Amino acid sequence: MESYNESYEYKDEVLERFKNYNPIVHTQSEKDYEWLDGDNCYSIEIKNNSGDSLFIDLEGEITISYGDWHCHYYYEDRSDYEAAMEKVDSILNNADCHLIIYSNGKWFGSGSSTNKEKYTKDEAVEFIKTFFVEKTYNEFCQTFKKYGVNIKFEFWNKEKDYELTIEKERFE
Repeated sequence: MESYNESYEYKDEVLERFKNYNPIVHTQSEKDYEWLDGDNCYSIEIKNNSGDSLFIDLEGEITISYGDWHCHYYYEDRSDYEAAMEKVDSILNNADCHLIIYSNGKWFGSGSSTNKEKYTKDEAVEFIKTFFVEKTYNEFCQTFKKYGVNIKFEFWNKEKDYELTIEKERFE
């Protein structure tokens, strides 16, 4: 596994790969980025036309975050870096949709789906059931049965975003 000190090696590649998006590099020395763990750790920001930001954090792992969604890729080998960059490409090309799950005003999780423009309520319920491991789902389901679920579907192109409200009865 590569170390924190080697994460900087990917910085130039990331900047080159996404240069058409005018990426911004943030370091630990900046306000709001003190959380970066070391001089060779970076948060690379790409903004869309709506002003929303996608972050590619390089510090001991690659973390991609956008809105209330994030995922982690580890430095086991080069394929992890490639998978992370393919995920970013998918987001930027609107081929990736992020599903953020709320119930009773609280965040319960987030996931992603590719090649899906719109979910029906039945498909969204199935996504929730397969997204959470059984123990967690059974625990969360008590809240879902009481309050229902609201799912935000977010794309890089904000015009494609939508929400679904799933009634509590669907979790009986």
